[in-house]
Amino acid sequence: AALDTSLTRRLFDVFRERYDRVFRSRSFEIETAVMPIYAAMERRGVAVDMGYVNRKTMELGAHCDEVDKYILEHFGVKNRNSNQQVAKALIEEGVVLTNRTATGLWQLDKETLQECNHPLADAVLSARKAQKVISTYFDNFDEILHPDVRQCGARTGRTQVSRPAMQTLPRGSLVRDAIIPREGMHLVSCDKDQIEMRVLAHFCKDPGLIEAIMSGDLHLTTARLVYGDDTIEKGDVRRQIAKNSGFAKVYGAGVEQFARTAGVSVESAAAFLDLYDRTFPGVDAFAKATERLVRQQVEEDDGRHYVEGPFGRRHYSVDRDYAVLNYLIQGTAAEVFKLDVISLDAAGFGDNLLLVVHDEVIMEIDDPDALPEIEAAMTFHEFEVPLTASGDVYTRWGDKYR
Repeated sequence: AALDTSLTRRLFDVFRERYDRVFRSRSFEIETAVMPIYAAMERRGVAVDMGYVNRKTMELGAHCDEVDKYILEHFGVKNRNSNQQVAKALIEEGVVLTNRTATGLWQLDKETLQECNHPLADAVLSARKAQKVISTYFDNFDEILHPDVRQCGARTGRTQVSRPAMQTLPRGSLVRDAIIPREGMHLVSCDKDQIEMRVLAHFCKDPGLIEAIMSGDLHLTTARLVYGDDTIEKGDVRRQIAKNSGFAKVYGAGVEQFARTAGVSVESAAAFLDLYDRTFPGVDAFAKATERLVRQQVEEDDGRHYVEGPFGRRHYSVDRDYAVLNYLIQGTAAEVFKLDVISLDAAGFGDNLLLVVHDEVIMEIDDPDALPEIEAAMTFHEFEVPLTASGDVYTRWGDKYR
């Protein structure tokens, strides 16, 4: 565009006519409005406690050294990064390995090591985790971080944050403890509440699912309804199974994947999903209707099958029609979240935004009493159920995960 503005103008006219639908869509307005807010957030950056980073880097490095000594002394493994050395030692210890790479070498990924249930595998896994925290995060931290924010980084339209990879942080507080507010400020984390399930409820309009969401504890109410047991409480394992089942529906997971995630047998998983479908029939009906719609709708320009979201973004079928349901829900959730960011900016909190990660905003504010106003700005009222948000004030980001 800078080299040939005349050619650019002619191309613009062609594409404007071809994609007039896009330019007139609310999706386009959302992306245009959120762009300068994200750009300002990138420039502002987020503060890092480098003293903490340096201490933890030394501790993690020392742990890796201890692991290296342990596995050499007890199992004769000189290099924990050599899958073949580790595999050879595991086999000698009686561990049965079955997974190989395309070249025939033993495969020792995270899942394989976890399934080994052996001290050598556990030690190697712990050192790998520690090394990854150092190399992926702490080595890339500075006093002020300015991560790259790609507002349409995923095919669904979800925002991605990288360099460093803030969207793939390990669970817990270890890395997040490095993120702190600037002097005299308070750190705020505010998350959307069950946004995927609420978007699904909006689309399918299943009265039972809507009622469960409005009950205040979606997963507990789901468990009680599906199992037919009103005595189930929050700590009951069946609540977690109910939670996993909802995400299985959103992500299009099969019975076996759901069974692994929920930690139950395939037979139990199949039985539960059958009960779930009978309890919330609108969910499965909507999923099948979406698959049929994708097969019917063909884009006039390039012949791709698609389904269109409520704001005008089209989600295309690649190889599995049922996956488009996930794209539709994730894409709609992404646009609602961007509308929340725009609302925060309109409410005067634009200069307080530090980071967006998935459906969470990280902010710093001088008045912690402003939290209810932040939550109100991040509540979307245009759907069948309100898409709410909940936050809290912290000394450092990791406090949220204790």
